[in-house]
Amino acid sequence: MSKWVSVLALGLALAGCHAKFKKAAPTLGAVRPQLVSVAAGPSVALGSSGSAVLDVVNGIRSVDVAEKLARGVRLEQVNDAFQASLSDTLGDGPPFGLTGDKKAPTLQIEVVNYGLSIPQMGGPAAFVYDVRVRIYREDGERVYSSSLSCGTGVDGANTISQVLDTRDNMGNVLEMRKKEIQAAFDAAGEACGRDLVLLMRKHAS
Repeated sequence: MSKWVSVLALGLALAGCHAKFKKAAPTLGAVRPQLVSVAAGPSVALGSSGSAVLDVVNGIRSVDVAEKLARGVRLEQVNDAFQASLSDTLGDGPPFGLTGDKKAPTLQIEVVNYGLSIPQMGGPAAFVYDVRVRIYREDGERVYSSSLSCGTGVDGANTISQVLDTRDNMGNVLEMRKKEIQAAFDAAGEACGRDLVLLMRKHAS
């Protein structure tokens, strides 16, 4: 399995909202994490190959890939990897710790997407895990809003195909075993847990 690659996405809120979070963070105390999945199912995002015929063929193959991901990925296990990483990295803070107290501020995390992303056909691809993050005070006031996208690179291409950018990513995925696919998504979830903490610390400082 290749080394996971993590990308910090642009925050959904404006810089002013992060200024609000910077002011609010020291007063929040421990927050209660709440993770929900809103993704309808695994996605397969394909960039254009430059050929209309190939794009049609790849579109057909993407259905098989999506079906394999639906069968091979236990999203609840990925979410568990995310939450464990978040808890281990955050600890007691900064900017805050975690609690199970239902009266505490809420750290709401929505899994908005997971699947395969191939920005350019033949180029590098990744299994992606994307979350949207909100923090609400006890009275419902939102003090933080951001998003995060993480991914694990797809293995299987030989050296020549990597150099020439002629990887058959979808073929590689179709040949992978379920446990390999699950491990890739677990790594992406774990990466997102760590990177979310880094992102919140950055915005709170």
